[in-house]
Amino acid sequence: MDKPFKTYNQQLKILRDRNMIIKDGSKAIKVLKREDYYNIINGYKDIFLDSSATVETYKAGTEFEQLHALFEFDRNLRGLFLKYILKLESIIKTKISYHFSNKYRTPFNYLNTSNFKKSNLSEVTTLISRISATVEKNTKNDKGQVPYYLNTYENLPLWVLMKKLDFGAAAYFYNALQDNLKCDICEEIINEYKKEYKLQITIPNEYDQLCKILFFVNKFRNTCAHDERLYNLSITSKNLKFQHFYRVGTINTASKSKLIDLLFVLKLFLTKKDFKKLVSLLKNEFDDLSGELPSNIFNLVQISMGFPKAWEAQL
Repeated sequence: MDKPFKTYNQQLKILRDRNMIIKDGSKAIKVLKREDYYNIINGYKDIFLDSSATVETYKAGTEFEQLHALFEFDRNLRGLFLKYILKLESIIKTKISYHFSNKYRTPFNYLNTSNFKKSNLSEVTTLISRISATVEKNTKNDKGQVPYYLNTYENLPLWVLMKKLDFGAAAYFYNALQDNLKCDICEEIINEYKKEYKLQITIPNEYDQLCKILFFVNKFRNTCAHDERLYNLSITSKNLKFQHFYRVGTINTASKSKLIDLLFVLKLFLTKKDFKKLVSLLKNEFDDLSGELPSNIFNLVQISMGFPKAWEAQL
């Protein structure tokens, strides 16, 4: 067997043999029993490894508690960002439902291909199939909003359906809209953003960029929801540009976007109060982690996230 079973004591021995300091074996085993060796060690070891070693070896002074601290930090990040991504999700679903339902006032308007962009017919067909599958799934139970509306009103309004669609489906829904509706939704977001921050500037209505932004955010959302490593996640975002919403810097589309870019995107959608709270909570997480890690490792963590030292000033 390439990966034979190892007891907790054997796992600790492997780590010690690789130059990791384990101050309290009992506490380390208690952590492994709850979180698993693979999740902590394999998930977060890279930043602690000695790159000059020919075999897997940890940098001098690396402690088990440091890997666990980074593991917990990343878990907190996922919870924090998911909370505010869900707010963004609610915002975009609300706007799509309102503007689409306002223009097309017939029952089941979202099942009519003529209500969408004709050049996206294959995407529209896929979207409608996805919607139909969602409706079918939610009508198998006698209880719930979907069967209630279908049985009571013989209709299922889009604002009810949207609650059952995942964020990816909402992004595809926006992408399939006719350009005038995309423009209206994007213009509303821009105006709310300018009003929230009292900005007297002109921001071009690039509604196709909003579609790219939604797919970009959805990748981070899925990482958070599936409990995967977030802090050093890099995403290739082809032709994605946010410079109209940045005071300093833009995403370089030739490289990969990082968590700092998600933070900038969230600012576009959140209220000033919510965004300020997000930044404050994020700063608290950084402060806690900096007390657990050596300064050189902590700096590498921030770099992996795309955060410069003066990241708060850029906001």
